[in-house]
Amino acid sequence: MTIMTRREAVKVASLMVGGVLAAGGSGLAGCTTDAPSPDAKRSMSMLLGASDEALMESIADTILPETTASPGAKAAGCGAAINLLLTDCYDAAGQRRATAAIAAFRARAHTDFVAMSDADRTSLLRTINDESHTAGSGHWFHLLHELSTRTYFASEIGVTKALRYVREPGHFTGCVPITPGQPAWS
Repeated sequence: MTIMTRREAVKVASLMVGGVLAAGGSGLAGCTTDAPSPDAKRSMSMLLGASDEALMESIADTILPETTASPGAKAAGCGAAINLLLTDCYDAAGQRRATAAIAAFRARAHTDFVAMSDADRTSLLRTINDESHTAGSGHWFHLLHELSTRTYFASEIGVTKALRYVREPGHFTGCVPITPGQPAWS
């Protein structure tokens, strides 16, 4: 058994990589000009279509609307974030639950939720929320509400504008007095 030195190993690896690149043209499949555009790739690979993403953004924006203190869920881009979260982080069963919840919401709304007035959207969501509390934790609306709040408070706007944010807080103080109406710490 012969022992290979580091210099010989680097030389062999360089020859192998050079051979692969020489045999395969550029060697980088992502650099071809016939690749689909980023928007086309995104729409092919995302779980929710454009109408479902817009619906989720409207639901999130109704749950977390713009206030004088902070921008709403639409400004935070919650629709796209929910779509990305469902696509990349949920397993197949979770994705089926989410798409079923969206379908159940569409059936319950009986109309185009996105086109409704803000007051009608708020009224409908309050009614569904009340129904979900009486139905228990298995109700489909809980998932839509969770997705809305999770993506909003994970966004830059949610963390820095809706919550009290200190980038580098310094030392830890375990007991801090809170005044009424003060937002929570992020």
